[in-house]
Amino acid sequence: MTSLRLVVAVALFHLAPVLLTAQSQILFRYDPVIDQPVQTMFQTIAHTATADGRIIETADLGEMSAVAMAVEGGGTVVHMVYDSVRAMIRSQGGEWRSFQVEGADSTWLQVKVDGRLGVLDASRGPQLDGVTGLLGVLTGIPGLELPEHPVSVGGSWIVRSSLSERVRNAVPRTMVTLPSLEYSTRMTLDSIVLRTHDTLAYMSYSGSIRGATESDIRALSDMGIEMSSSMRGQLVWSTGWRRFVTGVVDVTMEIWEQTSITGPSLRRSTPTLTVRVTTRYRVG
Repeated sequence: MTSLRLVVAVALFHLAPVLLTAQSQILFRYDPVIDQPVQTMFQTIAHTATADGRIIETADLGEMSAVAMAVEGGGTVVHMVYDSVRAMIRSQGGEWRSFQVEGADSTWLQVKVDGRLGVLDASRGPQLDGVTGLLGVLTGIPGLELPEHPVSVGGSWIVRSSLSERVRNAVPRTMVTLPSLEYSTRMTLDSIVLRTHDTLAYMSYSGSIRGATESDIRALSDMGIEMSSSMRGQLVWSTGWRRFVTGVVDVTMEIWEQTSITGPSLRRSTPTLTVRVTTRYRVG
């Protein structure tokens, strides 16, 4: 009996830090090492379905590098550039047509973000057609901000944010389809895994995209357009890297056109356009 108690005591001694840490709160802050390049591999697949039944699939496969250049004015300046991008396209059921995007390494984006990954400012170089926006690769999902306070497993926080005009002008056009967008997301810390040199935090999220103001929504309505969207995903944060290191992002957007042959306008029974974009990425 004494030996059994000893074994149990030793086991609890070793497990106690794990149990304690698993229940403790974590403060998440983006705090990268200055001048240390971070390479990210990404894959983006988009399915576009039109009302007449046609489905077009496009894909981007590539690598990008990000370097935190300096800390200034309450934020971290991060310079991102593509290393290589391969684009593919096909009609549903058809053969993929693949090509290397020439000049991708000249496409760059420089952003200043605060410790919660809020975008304070941005500027960009020339844009190439068929190249995925870099901003989402840095943060993992559109409109993401880390929680203001420490959270424990099971804790959630809600983020509502919109891109300022200056930032919108810097973001590649493929990421902005309205004069002003608002992102609303709910993040949940699902679990953590303790490792020797860091802790991995597994998070899930869901959310939506809409016009940032009522005037934006009314403008769409005046044009006979109605939009709905959803965002879902899972991300992994590393306390060692102090950033998201892998994730899957799924964004679906549906657009309806209203018809008005006679009488009041009617919403079409099927969307005029459905776009689903799935992005997978990981830090190398």
